[in-house]
Amino acid sequence: MKMQSNQKLAITPLLLTVLLSLGAGYALGYQSVYDNLQDTRASLLDQRDHLLNVQNSLRNQISRLQQQLSVVQGYLNDNDKALSDVDAAMRSAVH
Repeated sequence: MKMQSNQKLAITPLLLTVLLSLGAGYALGYQSVYDNLQDTRASLLDQRDHLLNVQNSLRNQISRLQQQLSVVQGYLNDNDKALSDVDAAMRSAVH
């Protein structure tokens, strides 16, 4: 009977060690997941900053292109008016 008592005493620290190891493993696993989530969040914030910079750059390019387009449109309007004036002058010269 004393043998069983010693075995129970030997098993109890072993069981305690296993349970503590499992608990520590879970805690480390949780921390690892949390750390990975933090890394993912940081990466997403970096990506967001980059995308905002690209967006601003594109907006600036579009603004410059719209200004250029307005200038070209003005030239086309002037050209159309000049063509109309020439056409009118040609019609007057024929009659």
